[in-house]
Amino acid sequence: MVYAADYAATLQEPVDYGWGKCSSHFHWQQFRVKRDQELERLRQVQQQMLQQAGVQLLKGHTQFLDAHTLSVAGQKYTADKILIAVGGKPIKPNIPGIEQTITSDQLLNLEQLPERIVIIGGGYIGVEFASILKGFGCDVTLMNREACILEGFDDDLQNAAREGFMQRGIQSLCNTTANEIKQTSEGLGLHLTGSVQKRSLQM
Repeated sequence: MVYAADYAATLQEPVDYGWGKCSSHFHWQQFRVKRDQELERLRQVQQQMLQQAGVQLLKGHTQFLDAHTLSVAGQKYTADKILIAVGGKPIKPNIPGIEQTITSDQLLNLEQLPERIVIIGGGYIGVEFASILKGFGCDVTLMNREACILEGFDDDLQNAAREGFMQRGIQSLCNTTANEIKQTSEGLGLHLTGSVQKRSLQM
């Protein structure tokens, strides 16, 4: 998705070399099909590599029987060391009206891209999606309740990322909290507090 979104900037570069401005439109549904086909291909490749390396892949719910024993579908497996690497799922914050929103996982399966979108959360996943969606032609606003973006990362990296956002027209709201989300005739409206003082944001 990052690679596909980068073409938006690439298509503007010929103008600097005397070419006429390129006219383009991103076909989200066509891209989704290709993306999902590639993901499935990669899954199969990874499974084959695991099999060739002699790794046994077990699918199912598991539970610890003791510090060194797991049960999977009624079968016991014992090991000296057990590494838990189950990944994670996005969690929606406890905000009135949050049920009207989608997570980053759900965004991947949208039938069409939104014209405008607000991203709540300025971590690396939020920053990455903001950049991708802007490349796809969406009007993007990203807000974070603490630092501007990428809290915990190096200050120079934070500043460079935010400057890049500004140059690309991505609005980032620092120290801003969404207190309520309401459906309006024009879309979803967010009531915000923080550095923006009190205001409403329409999406």
